[in-house]
Amino acid sequence: MYSKLNPPLTSGEALFIIQLMNFKWNKRAPFPSYGLLAKRMGLSDKAVRRHAAALEAKKYLYRIQRVGATNKFDLSKLFDALLEAKAKFGIPFPVEFFRL
Repeated sequence: MYSKLNPPLTSGEALFIIQLMNFKWNKRAPFPSYGLLAKRMGLSDKAVRRHAAALEAKKYLYRIQRVGATNKFDLSKLFDALLEAKAKFGIPFPVEFFRL
């Protein structure tokens, strides 16, 4: 499904999103630390930040910076793009689940 997006996601970006979704429990934006994401992905903190920056450049991610706390990661534009791709290609993918 991620390869059908325009622009498509790299495998590293998809892995970043998968790990980020482990922290999405409701409608609010998830807010894990880069360090925790890096540990779970087996990457450096810097590599994880690069994935976040690439997703932000593709307009799929919006980072909400907070003082004295971890960033929040807004994925609503990614969900919109997935819904559009689902409709366009008729792919059975439960994107609505992510709108919790």
